[in-house]
Amino acid sequence: MTAKEANSFSNLILLCLAHHAVVDRLAGDRYSADLLRSWKKEREAPLNWTPPERILEPEPSDGLREAAEKHLQDLLSESYESANCRIDDALTEFEKLNFEAADALRALFRSFPNPRNE
Repeated sequence: MTAKEANSFSNLILLCLAHHAVVDRLAGDRYSADLLRSWKKEREAPLNWTPPERILEPEPSDGLREAAEKHLQDLLSESYESANCRIDDALTEFEKLNFEAADALRALFRSFPNPRNE
């Protein structure tokens, strides 16, 4: 795969930060291209939309653009919420060792903007 193909929109799969690091850097050999393509296909299927680079017309219709943007926003929000749950679980465990530090970290994480509210 060329660098252009690897960086193309059709090759993009959105993952939370933790899973992005695992798939791209730490354990990429555990995730075949076929598996990642199936994840991408499954995630994009509910809207049945076409990635912008595959659209023949120069500008996608407003309806498609809105659907694609909403789908992307939903994916980002889902990743954010998943990460928040994992962080909260970890902080609950950390509280057993150092309640004050865990409480301070929890307050810090709550200060981060929620993409669903923006």
